[in-house]
Amino acid sequence: MEMTERSKELGNAIYHKLCAELCLKEDLIEEFGIDERTVRDIISEIAKRRAIITPDKGYKVPQFNAQDGLEVIHEIRDLESRAKKILERRNPLWDYIEKYQKRLGVSSLDEFERTLKR
Repeated sequence: MEMTERSKELGNAIYHKLCAELCLKEDLIEEFGIDERTVRDIISEIAKRRAIITPDKGYKVPQFNAQDGLEVIHEIRDLESRAKKILERRNPLWDYIEKYQKRLGVSSLDEFERTLKR
């Protein structure tokens, strides 16, 4: 998502709200007058730079306490699990590319791509 000046302002406002309290997506939609997709996109951008956790179907910035610490651990494990599942989906795609490259007699991915674009 390209951050426009407006989305940066929203991101800052949402981040400060999440520092103060747990917020449901619906609350952010209503308070900031934006749609669900925009909320998710902005939260995603914030979470690339700052810690955000998602306890109880909401969003918040974790504080330095045991409950939030455990939620951060849970969040990390969840993200790693999802990343692993996504990466596993690459294997059949790489198998396809290798077989197709052999058929075309090309060895590198770049050469394969150039061949297909001709």
